[in-house]
Amino acid sequence: MVFVVLFTLTLTNEEDERAFLEAFRKLSEKVRLHEPGALTYELHHELDEQKQPKPFHYIVVERYVDDYSLEEVHNKNPYLAELVAVLGKMNEGGANRATFTLHQYENSTAERSLQQLPALTLESVPPVNNPLLEKGVLVLGGGRVGVHADYVEEATRLGELIATQEKRPLVYGAGTGGVMGAAVKACIAKNGTVISVIPTDLHPPEELGAVVYHTDTMSEKKSIMFAHSDTMVGLPGGVGTFDELIEVIALFQSGCYRPKIGLLNVHGFFDAFLNFLKCLIRDGFLDESVFSIMVIKDTAEELLTALKEFVPPPPSNKLVWTHKP
Repeated sequence: MVFVVLFTLTLTNEEDERAFLEAFRKLSEKVRLHEPGALTYELHHELDEQKQPKPFHYIVVERYVDDYSLEEVHNKNPYLAELVAVLGKMNEGGANRATFTLHQYENSTAERSLQQLPALTLESVPPVNNPLLEKGVLVLGGGRVGVHADYVEEATRLGELIATQEKRPLVYGAGTGGVMGAAVKACIAKNGTVISVIPTDLHPPEELGAVVYHTDTMSEKKSIMFAHSDTMVGLPGGVGTFDELIEVIALFQSGCYRPKIGLLNVHGFFDAFLNFLKCLIRDGFLDESVFSIMVIKDTAEELLTALKEFVPPPPSNKLVWTHKP
């Protein structure tokens, strides 16, 4: 199923048209490079009654692989905001030189009518099953193997299942050792796709991934990992693992990032963390609803099966975010 948003645009002069076309070119280019989940941004002419292109009348079509991507990319897309800002400048002082109307379709039936539009830009639609255009599974885990052999065994099994069962990218924060490295190597061994994100200053001697991002900061690293994933799985790990896990939980509660959250509780590893959350609840610093946003299982098979059926609850915080974390 392809999810579609389109808006019609009416301009009044060639100067504004040039400004709009340049802004759209930048939007389309940046979205293709930086927004997994977005299939295409297309530009079409609106037609008159004789089926001829109407001067200064355009239709912009956005296609997404799923409703989650539509919400995340369209509603929080800084590049689209830049385009809207260009149009807003055309209307300063009440000039009313640019008007547009938004239409949204949550099923593929709109595709038939869209096929009737004459394309102004030649744009091929990538297949929906292209793994680099799909939201993946973000895996958080330690760079050490830990004291129990089943930490690595279940991490390995998780990587295998992401490749063979989920058939989506495994997204992680780079590195090749420990629990995390076991999951990544297992995914690659089963012909899975891996997306790796790492700050340049922590650049490891060995990298794994079909796509490797190098970032300037840890915050940028997290933002890219979040953009590439709609599911998060926590494996046993250290302070870095818990830093990212707690941030995901906090972002979910604020309504800023709402992935499915799963904890692979191998050998009871997360029991102490879950008890800590209960202490926060007891002392009035956290709501009990925090446990409703997580799926906790002992094995990789059980966890991925449960996550597939899990529907995250709406965030308790009613804030409306216009940008992604």
